[in-house]
Amino acid sequence: MVGKPKIQNKASHECEKILFDDLVVGHRYVCLGGKWGGNRDQTSKTFPADLLAIKGEKCYLHFVGLDKRLDEWVTIDRILYEDDGKTLCGDGSVAISAGKQGNKRKFMTADSEDAFEQQKKANKHRSTRHSVHSHGHQDPKTKVRNIKSVRLGNYIIDPWYYSPYPGKFGDDVDSLYICEFTFKYMLNLNTLAKHSQSSSKCPPGKMIYKDETRKLAAFEIPGKEHPVYCQNLCLFAKLFIEHKTLYYDVTPFTFYIVTEYDEDGHHPVAYYSKENHSAENYNLACILTFPPHQRKGYGRLLMSLSYEMSKRNGDFNGSPEKPLSDLGKLSYRSFWIFSILSFLREQPKGHAVNLEDIIQATGFKREDIISTIHYLGLLKHWKGQYTFHYTRNVLNEMLLPYDKRKFGDSYCKPECFLGTR
Repeated sequence: MVGKPKIQNKASHECEKILFDDLVVGHRYVCLGGKWGGNRDQTSKTFPADLLAIKGEKCYLHFVGLDKRLDEWVTIDRILYEDDGKTLCGDGSVAISAGKQGNKRKFMTADSEDAFEQQKKANKHRSTRHSVHSHGHQDPKTKVRNIKSVRLGNYIIDPWYYSPYPGKFGDDVDSLYICEFTFKYMLNLNTLAKHSQSSSKCPPGKMIYKDETRKLAAFEIPGKEHPVYCQNLCLFAKLFIEHKTLYYDVTPFTFYIVTEYDEDGHHPVAYYSKENHSAENYNLACILTFPPHQRKGYGRLLMSLSYEMSKRNGDFNGSPEKPLSDLGKLSYRSFWIFSILSFLREQPKGHAVNLEDIIQATGFKREDIISTIHYLGLLKHWKGQYTFHYTRNVLNEMLLPYDKRKFGDSYCKPECFLGTR
């Protein structure tokens, strides 16, 4: 009987132990997990990890198959041996390596020892150089988280990803101080204090929304009119969005930032951006709720705001930029489900609803509505055409978990918009 493979024990770790001088950037190793993966002793769970950088006596690892938020600098004691292409993961499963060329350790004969030593020195020199000075979207430097913490207002936040802050502001910084009113970045607290004395206490642009009950406001900021503010905002957002590529070319975009306001000013909590001229009618390009303010419903506020702004501009066929991330799919799916089902529930009994009714009420793109209704199983084929098929009880049952969470309370309120479009 063949049992599950066992996690490597202490003895097997020690017999295969790799030396620091043998490490090569770009190779894959079997490593002990961090606090997220078990204890740090020799009996901890093991994970395949790619070595992305070497600095001093520390190595920067990306654990294969896990979110890049877990990437971290580690010491040599966390690295056990080079991956042989069939690594045992912490959960007992076997991970098959991607099979990178040169990923396996090469065992040399006595006759080739001199050549091997020369190649090892060259690899060490090359890997260190690339890990510190590489540039470009595909280079190793862009894979290494370069800022350990940022201070925004009263919050100290641990970044998740790399962001291309220029020069010394993005060169392995321990703490980056960011003005919450301008998103200007600084390296020390005294500079931030001096800057704050003269900075405006609210975002630039035009206030378009104000909810006095929740003490929330929203500002519309054209990238063409306020390029520095929008560039700084994008650099900050990149710390928490892995695949974001917009940093400096902000002219074609308009930004919408949501703030919590009090007597000390407007404190930013979330934002989204929109391309000004989208051939696909995208009404949202990028969206982020800042980490200290997540799970407050601000994501739903931004999504509802994006559709409401589109409708006020005469566009009733809006949609977020595709493809959506996995998290984006889940968030928008929930948003679409609640919005569509709520509209259907509000209709009088016996009233026949068609697709155009839903488009006019929600502003959703036709394809998004159809895919959502199909996902819910409410789209039926009858007499050669597709129809909506549901009962009042079915709607109430589907909406029950949303009603318990007061899902719709986070949506923007039409009466809180300022002025006319």
